[in-house]
Amino acid sequence: MKGQWIDDWDGLYKGDQPPAWEDMEAHEAFCALVMNHCDPQSRVLELGCGLGHNAVHLARAGLSLTATDISPRAVEKCRQLAHNAAVDLHAAVLDVTNPPKALGTFDVVYEKGCWHSFFDPQSRADLARAVHGMLKPAGIWISSAGSADHHDDPNDPQRHTYPRLTLLQIATAVEGLFEIIEVRKGWYGQGKGRRFKTWECVFRKR
Repeated sequence: MKGQWIDDWDGLYKGDQPPAWEDMEAHEAFCALVMNHCDPQSRVLELGCGLGHNAVHLARAGLSLTATDISPRAVEKCRQLAHNAAVDLHAAVLDVTNPPKALGTFDVVYEKGCWHSFFDPQSRADLARAVHGMLKPAGIWISSAGSADHHDDPNDPQRHTYPRLTLLQIATAVEGLFEIIEVRKGWYGQGKGRRFKTWECVFRKR
């Protein structure tokens, strides 16, 4: 998608080795943040679901949600994970930069690591507008985005690919479209996977 370093997202889900950013379990702190802004009646959309561990965790907890990703392979893996867990979960392929009108609107849109994959100001602003259009009035957008406060490990060969947003960049992209409800420090990844500092953000549609 335009504004991203990665062109072939689907190719990264080919085979058994998951992409480097995928945790093989739900990120419980992020899921708890999502749950704090949902109720059983909420219509919820996940952008960039990947393998689906967060989506399955939240669906098991009682949320009615649609998990989406640009990668058909990722969506199929998400569906399989939900099937194996006996969880009722709808998963679909979606280009977040061009959502179809038939998708409808949602009470809550959340994403962990989708917004920060857009590396220039215009594309981040475009995605903020796309999310705005997918939300009901006063709807909530929850985002976990890489923080510029993360310090480099000079021995990390992937250090140049970490997404790093400042609070000013975040505020600039959402101002006028969203009210900033909460921003807290967090971590992307856990265990032995990729781990870097994040901004955990909650916005309300203006």
